[in-house]
Amino acid sequence: MVRQALARASVETGRRNRPRPVNGLLVGSGLVAFVAALSVVATGPLSVALDDAQQLVAIGAVLASCLLVARETKSPAIRRFTLETAWAIAAVAAGTIIWDLGDASSASAPSAPFFIVGMVIAIDALRPRIFDGLDRTETTLVVIDCALVFVAGVMLLAGYWQRFLGSTLSRSDDLLAICGAVAVAALASAAAFSLIARGIAPSRHGPWPALGGVFLASLSWMGWLASLRDGVGLAVSPFDYLFSAGFLAVGYGVATWEQGTQCGADVLVLRRLRDSLPAIAVLLCLCLPLFGSPSASSFSLCSAALVADVAFVRLLYVLHVRRLSRRDELQALRALQVELADRARGGTPVECTGHPASLVDAGRLVCDAALRLDWVDAAWVATFGMSGSAAVTGTAGFEEGLSGHIRAIFGPHSADRARRHAETGAWAERTYHATDPWLVALRAEGVEGSVNAPLLWNDRLIGAVGLGVRRDVPLAELTGHMAAAREFAAVAAPLIGPALAEQDELEAARACIAAVIEESAFRIVFQPIFELSTGATIGYEALARFSDGASPAERFETAVSVGMSLGLEKATLEAVIGAASALPNGPWLSVNLSPELAADLGPLVPTLESTGHSIVLEITEHTLVEDYGPLRAALADYRDRVRISIDDAGAGYAGLRHIVELNPDFVKLDIGLVRQVDADPARRAMIGAMVTFARQMGSTIIAEGIEREAERATLCELGVDLGQGFLLGRPATAGSLSGDRYRAEDAA
Repeated sequence: MVRQALARASVETGRRNRPRPVNGLLVGSGLVAFVAALSVVATGPLSVALDDAQQLVAIGAVLASCLLVARETKSPAIRRFTLETAWAIAAVAAGTIIWDLGDASSASAPSAPFFIVGMVIAIDALRPRIFDGLDRTETTLVVIDCALVFVAGVMLLAGYWQRFLGSTLSRSDDLLAICGAVAVAALASAAAFSLIARGIAPSRHGPWPALGGVFLASLSWMGWLASLRDGVGLAVSPFDYLFSAGFLAVGYGVATWEQGTQCGADVLVLRRLRDSLPAIAVLLCLCLPLFGSPSASSFSLCSAALVADVAFVRLLYVLHVRRLSRRDELQALRALQVELADRARGGTPVECTGHPASLVDAGRLVCDAALRLDWVDAAWVATFGMSGSAAVTGTAGFEEGLSGHIRAIFGPHSADRARRHAETGAWAERTYHATDPWLVALRAEGVEGSVNAPLLWNDRLIGAVGLGVRRDVPLAELTGHMAAAREFAAVAAPLIGPALAEQDELEAARACIAAVIEESAFRIVFQPIFELSTGATIGYEALARFSDGASPAERFETAVSVGMSLGLEKATLEAVIGAASALPNGPWLSVNLSPELAADLGPLVPTLESTGHSIVLEITEHTLVEDYGPLRAALADYRDRVRISIDDAGAGYAGLRHIVELNPDFVKLDIGLVRQVDADPARRAMIGAMVTFARQMGSTIIAEGIEREAERATLCELGVDLGQGFLLGRPATAGSLSGDRYRAEDAA
């Protein structure tokens, strides 16, 4: 019961929401059907009278519907359109009735002016509703196709008249009737071609049923001509009912016009059919002798030749348009080549955030340049890294905020598919009925098809560039742009290649650091720190030695460049804590920390203290600190439990700032100041100044890199308290260190 009630409510709602003009047409259609049924049952003059009456009822219903639309609409454009349509229908209907009466009375009737006036009014009404919005090229093609339909229709109808009816065109009204009927069909065809060009797919509302009604009316005229020439005369003909059905369809299309002018999902089949129209027309003309008298085949050949001439004109125009389009593409590509080559050389800065040479910036620049090609509506760049990774690194032509969503959908399956295509060269594809997630996402954003080309740089496939269109174009048209896509890719590759190479290096470095952390591909050694005056071992500095022989400084700099320095530091600190348990008791333990890690000492200090040694935190000098406030606050909380040392003092401005801002317990001289200090007065003066400065700050100087006894002796003379180096003790594992004093005679 509930379901039935809902169904009744739905029906009632549909009736209430149905426009009044449509309701009027339904009533008129019922009345036409009733009168037509009576005309079939009746005989003699009554049947003819009822037949004429059903046609008049159909015309009246359509005119009433148009007037109701004009009255109820609030749009002046729709009001003008419906009124002009009503006048056109009235003029054509009057011409048809007058022509019919004139033929019946065997007297000349002035029907031609009514046909002409009706067609002029119809053209004026349809022009802004159907033909506006087309570019010059499409408009010209629509006119040529309309002419082709008209010529082919006249020749076919005349050939049919001669061959099947054995009659010649003896009356001027007959010739005008043929031309008028075919002209109406050609006008309807032109309107259909325009709708196809604009991407408006057939629907049961709006212009398509109206055009179908025009075709039915023109067919009814052609049927009347054939019936009259065949001697049927005044007998009721099925074409009379076809005429009424056509007019009712026109009225319904006008009443529902605004509901059927939305772009459809796919009109590819109709476009292919339109492109095949010249061949179909020529073939029909050549096939006329198969259905008629073979002796009259000369007319068929003439008809085919005339239609072929019009088709040849269309072909020449299409080739001319393609040549001009190709010329414009080449000019645009040359301009882009100059600009992108200049960007690749660094001649013009890229106005964007981040590093100008980054892959994302390069991809965005290439995509923005692609939109300058007049047929391109969207663009994207996919890159293939050396490690097998793939990603969309640039997009253009999508709404704000959608680019990131689009790039995220380019997963491994889509990447493999794109790589396989790119390895074979350029390719074109449509997104309709696609199952690949990337193509489905493009389809959802309105991209109907794309032309893609591989990006080649230094003889390596580095990616692909995609140029998308939002028009429903056939695959053949997309394929025609493949040459332009290849040339554009050749222009863009030098801009993408260096940025991708830099990213590949970063990915390789990131993978290397990750492998070092995961596999613990390093060992911890300890270098003793001695009191130079007594030779006593007072501390050990923990140092990392990597299994592949890489320099610790370079390895940590690489980790900083890829944002993995904290992970590597924590991994080495865990190893230090484990290895320090074997160190001799007494001397303190010095560990290297970056300012970033030192700013978060809470979890570190208790763990380091578990080694049983007093802790010295050696802050590295090479990392720039923007704000010392958080670092000072973190160190202040633990100054009673740990001591602070500044590494590589004197090697740069950052080390001096560390000393001033952090007030360290130890200041370690850079190895560059220690080398050859015994033979260089400038180095001695610099170290002497550092010693004085440190004493005033309450700090102790540590000299690192002492390799000769003369260097050690000179440092003692300058007042340096502590030192380390190969002369004093080489880095070694914790178990091999004894904690003995340094003796100069042993080193000698």
